[in-house]
Amino acid sequence: MSREIAIKVLAVSLAVLLSGCSLDIGNPESGSPQPPGWSCQPQVLVIVFNPILEEDGGMSLIEYYGWNRPQLLARDYIADISECSWAQVNYVISEWIELDEWPLFDNGFRYTDESYKTAWETRQMQPGILDYAHYLDRFNVAKKVEQGKIDEVWIFGFPWGWIWESCMAGAGAIWINGPQVDYPCSRPFPIMGFNYERDVGCMLENLGHRAECVLNYAYDGDGWWWKDLDPNATHLWRLFTRIDKTHPGEAGCGTVHFAPNSETDYDWGNPRYVWSTCDDWLYNFPNLTGYKRLVNCEEWGNGDMRLHHKWWLKHFPHHEGRIDGKLINWWKYVTQWDIYGEIGP
Repeated sequence: MSREIAIKVLAVSLAVLLSGCSLDIGNPESGSPQPPGWSCQPQVLVIVFNPILEEDGGMSLIEYYGWNRPQLLARDYIADISECSWAQVNYVISEWIELDEWPLFDNGFRYTDESYKTAWETRQMQPGILDYAHYLDRFNVAKKVEQGKIDEVWIFGFPWGWIWESCMAGAGAIWINGPQVDYPCSRPFPIMGFNYERDVGCMLENLGHRAECVLNYAYDGDGWWWKDLDPNATHLWRLFTRIDKTHPGEAGCGTVHFAPNSETDYDWGNPRYVWSTCDDWLYNFPNLTGYKRLVNCEEWGNGDMRLHHKWWLKHFPHHEGRIDGKLINWWKYVTQWDIYGEIGP
């Protein structure tokens, strides 16, 4: 029998979330990487699919396979984003819904306890996509978004639960590494999909691709992050994402999949040294000087996904004002597209 548990979560102080985390990476001879100004506290509705396996002693799916607890994943993800945004983006979980049921797919399919275990253990998975509209309607998400009670939805599911890494619903929704969800709401809002078999590094990857999409829209008018729309463009987003492979000696900070010295996707552990302007972006922006230094994987965690993604996100411009008509606080585009979204060029 289906069980729904809705938990109202009190905001946890930023000091507790960041306990033990250091933000002091500034160069005293350079500009401050943490300017004052804008900040936001997006309100989040979390939905967790965690069926109870009655024939296995009443263990939850997460307990049965020893997968990660969504509460801890959410806590660490929130702390990472606050750290990477220089305390400008501080998510607050306003509602937590945990479901003892298998999700409904858009083709009408649902797993059972036994059919999922068989499918997962034999890697013979059922195709389909989560029926987003069904759950958004069921939990009155449009009303909550329009009343300002929530700004995002995070969905935690199991491997091959067919949840997009990130997508958007509502009026004016755009592609953010997943298609626009057909769901009536007067305000667009993002929906993040997280796999609790994986760790926080993968959650940051989902956010990173969302960021690539919205910045592609803002600067190039096209949200497909894997398309090099104009490799010779010289606007800020293209300068930031340059890598040595395509622009020898002129690497910036790279992309989610490519560090400045990467030669293939996910090549975050490459020891090869290349010239990069990464410090110019971190310390001198918006007054870029062209300063470069030699860097390799030791800068971003020697191949660790989470450390690379945090390094990359920390280098985002996060200042007030505009350059060439574009906001130079990219976190506004990433987290508040409904307010600041603009499609270039």
